[in-house]
Amino acid sequence: FPSHDRWIVYDYLKELKSVNKKPLKLALGISESKILVWSEIEDNDDEMEDLLLITEAKINGKYHSKGFYINSTIVEKSDILAVPPHYQNVL
Repeated sequence: FPSHDRWIVYDYLKELKSVNKKPLKLALGISESKILVWSEIEDNDDEMEDLLLITEAKINGKYHSKGFYINSTIVEKSDILAVPPHYQNVL
């Protein structure tokens, strides 16, 4: 990852860890100036979905002036979707 990418990923994971709840699966990908986040959560887990979206918003607020941002995709377990091949698994 280029320098800003490393910090945005670090800060995103640090922020997510601070809430003491995690998605079932988490994968990251890089696309020009954005970090792609793919998360799988339990069905109807509105709390986890909200935490992921709030984390994205916090990090985007911090890094938007540098031209970097996070773009999240959140799926539920019952969707039975595989992590896209251009993402790297984190969880």
